[in-house]
Amino acid sequence: MTTTNDIAQRQRAAVTRLREAAAALKAELAGTDDEKAQLGSQWSLNDTVRHMGLRLASPFEQMERLMRGDRPDLGARARRPQHWANAQQRAVEDLEQTAAYAEGLSPEQAACAGLRDGEPLAVIDLLEFLAHHAWEHIEQVREIKARESL
Repeated sequence: MTTTNDIAQRQRAAVTRLREAAAALKAELAGTDDEKAQLGSQWSLNDTVRHMGLRLASPFEQMERLMRGDRPDLGARARRPQHWANAQQRAVEDLEQTAAYAEGLSPEQAACAGLRDGEPLAVIDLLEFLAHHAWEHIEQVREIKARESL
């Protein structure tokens, strides 16, 4: 049986991996300009980093905000090269914000679970997945840089 201590330990590990991922991503992307970010015979750095944006406000949440009638400011659509700078910043910030959010959860909150495909899925499982997924994409960034000689 999973104990509160087990959950707390997993939570601390996920927070650490998310923070390390944010720092690693920032370091990997340092000095990469917009032109280089578009290079790639498969995924480019830009494609990968934009995909990494975890944004808590999903398109469905944005639509809900619009339908409420409060005329929310959904932000501006950035144009190149500002688009690349924004994508980098957003991906790093999302990892940092997810880590901060996770750190603020109690072990009881992290243990809250529902079902996905009929299997139990807890908040801590999602946090661990997000950390793992971020690291998969950091490796992808490294592979793109090597392949494109960046």
